[in-house]
Amino acid sequence: MGHPSRVTKELKSSTLSALVEAHPRYEEIRKLREEAEALITLRDKFKKPTPQLKRGLREEEILFLASRGKGLRGDISKNHARACPMDKA
Repeated sequence: MGHPSRVTKELKSSTLSALVEAHPRYEEIRKLREEAEALITLRDKFKKPTPQLKRGLREEEILFLASRGKGLRGDISKNHARACPMDKA
């Protein structure tokens, strides 16, 4: 234990940081951590739908309309009626 910058050179190899970095799988874990941080950064770029943005739609309806490039009010260029195959069951 001990803060790495306050440990003498002779004892540095005994610190927890040095022991962790010397572990055979340390490089694999470091890469996984970088990958996880990149995914977290990517996740934060997207907006979580709030009830206000959902406009009363179910998750299935949102995904169905999004797959066709439409919103609740229809296509970006034209108005189309709200349609979801789940409602026909």
